[in-house]
Amino acid sequence: MRIENLRSEQEGAAARIVASVLWEDADFPPVELYFETDAEAADDLQLSAEPFVAACLLPALWHGEQRLRIDADICPLFLDNVKTNIDYLARWYGSRFHQPRFEFRSDAKALRAPARPSGRPPGHDAGMLLSGGVDSFFTLRRNLLMLPPDHPARIRKCILIDYHAFRRAHGGGPRRVTAHGLGQHQTHARMLESVVRSVGGSFIQVRTNLRLLEDSSRFWLDAFHGAAMSAVVHSVGRNLCSATFASADIPLMRAYGSHPLTDPNWSSQALTIRHDTMRYSRFEKTRLIADWDAGLEALRVCTSLSSDLINCGQCEKCLRTRLSLLALGKSREGPPFYKADVAPAELARLRINEPYQAKQYQNIADELEKAGRPDLANALLPKLRAYRRQESRRAGRKLVVQADESLLGGSLKKIYRWAR
Repeated sequence: MRIENLRSEQEGAAARIVASVLWEDADFPPVELYFETDAEAADDLQLSAEPFVAACLLPALWHGEQRLRIDADICPLFLDNVKTNIDYLARWYGSRFHQPRFEFRSDAKALRAPARPSGRPPGHDAGMLLSGGVDSFFTLRRNLLMLPPDHPARIRKCILIDYHAFRRAHGGGPRRVTAHGLGQHQTHARMLESVVRSVGGSFIQVRTNLRLLEDSSRFWLDAFHGAAMSAVVHSVGRNLCSATFASADIPLMRAYGSHPLTDPNWSSQALTIRHDTMRYSRFEKTRLIADWDAGLEALRVCTSLSSDLINCGQCEKCLRTRLSLLALGKSREGPPFYKADVAPAELARLRINEPYQAKQYQNIADELEKAGRPDLANALLPKLRAYRRQESRRAGRKLVVQADESLLGGSLKKIYRWAR
């Protein structure tokens, strides 16, 4: 893969950094990869190799590219960290993630924009990615409560990423999201900006088309989204010294795209990336947000794309959050869910499919019982039992397969050697 023609552009009221990305071994069309902000945030844009390498590297390896060449200089600490991440991914997912041949231009330091005169030098602010979900609002709230206003690690810049301007559909070319989806995003962005301004911070929206490089959901979740987030913070990292990524509660610390092992390894000399603490449950995170009216009103957890509201109130994540707020005694009419109570009948269609969900619903059921809502706790218990039965059957099938493989292993190896 070649990354060429790195440049800054102004397009109407937007400022962006852009590079031409050309595939060499994979049969995909070129991409004009960009990171774009509104004009007032142009001073935060940093034209350098790091955002483009972070965005392109894993899709390139996934599709068999043998080298990564970029017409720019690169931070040696960032490059060393990136190679460590490739090693982690290879251990998790196999040799598809391999060390490519890196090629960089050593005379391209002019790409790094000179510092503009100001009261403080570039690289002085702590920042974070703010999606407006439970995890990110918890990270912001905890930081603000823990650190005094003059502390250097106190978060002062919050970054919202819009990945949805363009995507590569499974069938081929780029596609736009609906006007409805875009309108919801813009409404929520205004709400988030209001929250950030209320605590004395600055708010940056970054629009990028990096998902044109690879848009499959499995690749995104398992390997790519931590690198993508890192690419974005490097793109607007000119005035940042650090950026924090909110942590999810990763069941059993499994391999994942945004992980406490890999996220810090997207750091450079100029920008330190932190993966926030994992020691709090989602219920504990919700408790902290529930005592913060401004944050609670802007909370968006919904996975539905059909609601006219920022939270539909009925999808699995909405129901889970509504139950948590009810157990905490923080449910109310109006935002974020516009309906105070949860009726047991609303849980009839709920299905628990993952260990992560099961852990949370067990916690919520216990808290609902303590809060005097045994009706809702009892409605959750059959769902948890059904999940455990499903897991037991799955574990039994896995043992049978492993036993079959063990019995046939010697014969299969002989057949394989013969076939070669």
